[in-house]
Amino acid sequence: MNIVYISTAHKWKERGVTRGLYEALKNLGHRVIYLKELDMDVCTDNDVDEVWGMFSGRIFTDAQASQIKARKVGFNLTQKHGLIYRRHYDIMYSSTIDENTEFFIPSIDPTFHRNYYSDRTIKYGFFGKIRGHRIQMLSDHPEIVAFDITKHGIKLIQSLNSVQVGIDLESKKLAHTIPHRIMEYAACGCMVCCLYREDIARIFEYGKDIVEYKGRLPEYNAEIAESGYRVAQQQTYSRRVKEILNG
Repeated sequence: MNIVYISTAHKWKERGVTRGLYEALKNLGHRVIYLKELDMDVCTDNDVDEVWGMFSGRIFTDAQASQIKARKVGFNLTQKHGLIYRRHYDIMYSSTIDENTEFFIPSIDPTFHRNYYSDRTIKYGFFGKIRGHRIQMLSDHPEIVAFDITKHGIKLIQSLNSVQVGIDLESKKLAHTIPHRIMEYAACGCMVCCLYREDIARIFEYGKDIVEYKGRLPEYNAEIAESGYRVAQQQTYSRRVKEILNG
């Protein structure tokens, strides 16, 4: 299959990791053409079977999208605007979200996102931009250590591995799919503490794999952390690519 893969932020090698989905497609034997920006001549070529996009902003207009006859597969992890992934892959730019929208589920690379079993000297950790409701969350719980999210690659993984409980309190109103950080917390062996959400519950079982936040921060539980770790290790890039290709 000939696949055009568009990514406006292909900097993973600078950060010590690889572009997981891109690499997974190639490993499955597909011919993948990587573009740093939209090239309509390439995307409208009759030999192109699919156009994949991985970014958080709009990469082509509705008019341009209509010219691309190949199946379009779009990804957007938590942002509302941009390409969205629907089950039947009728992918167009959309600024509205409805009950039929199905977002791409974040994945991990077991060779990179892994539990280094460090001493975990930090009891509660939060990784993300400090803004909006997060400011209040950190004010309510001064024991949470907020980390600089400009860290990438192995530096980020090492920081994650220093934390016992990874905190993510994205509300249903603000998030549209499983926050990628939850997957990273679990994949690095942290115990995840988050609000109850149905999309998360489809992957992780509350009380067994992760802990629901109910106003108080929970104590670290090694069994729950280990169970969440095992679940996250199954959510690989190669698995997600196969699910998308098979529909």
